[in-house]
This record gives sequence, C-alpha cells and structure tokens, in this order.
Amino acid sequence: MSRREIFILGIVYTLVMAAVVAFVPKVNSWVIVLPVANVWFWLGRLSVSGRPVTKWGR
Repeated sequence: MSRREIFILGIVYTLVMAAVVAFVPKVNSWVIVLPVANVWFWLGRLSVSGRPVTKWGR
C-alpha cells in the first residue's frame, strides 16, 4: 500500500472512532483515544520504515 492509502485508512478509522464517542453515550472517550493513538503511532512507523519484519523476513 502506498503512504497515501495508509493515511486515508488512518483518517477513516479515526473518524469512525470519533463517531462512536459522539453517538454512543456510555462509551468513555479514553477507551477510544488510546487505540487511535496506537494506530497513528504504527501508521507513522509504517510510513517511514515500510513494513516491519523480523530478522527472518516475516
């Protein structure tokens, strides 16, 4: 996947999670913020270094 496609998927994921926080009254926003931050952390790593692999190439 290209860098643009990765970031578009990240934006879509973030918008879906924001909609869950906005429209589901019982969901605590911190439960959503941590997974979104985790996804953006890995998107940033993927955009810089490519797909992470082990020393055996998996």
